[in-house]
Amino acid sequence: MNSDISIILISIVSLSIIGGLSGILLAYAAEKFKVEIDPKIKEVLVLLPGVDCGACGYPSCEAFAQALVSGKAKHNGCKVGGISTANKIAEKLGITN
Repeated sequence: MNSDISIILISIVSLSIIGGLSGILLAYAAEKFKVEIDPKIKEVLVLLPGVDCGACGYPSCEAFAQALVSGKAKHNGCKVGGISTANKIAEKLGITN
């Protein structure tokens, strides 16, 4: 009976140590390989509706925001946001038409 308890305790301690070390390793990897997003993309993304409908031709609002900032998409491409969103994006990116 005493050996059964010690096996259980050893198992619990071993799994706890493995879990803790894995967590530390994952936290380090997440920080080391973190991808920085252009702040301009974040600013444009806030202006978009965030429905990820694909009506603009991009798979998500974030992909559309990236295309806007890089100049690959037109500021009035968001069909859901309409003209008001297009005007806000144009103002944020300094587009004049």
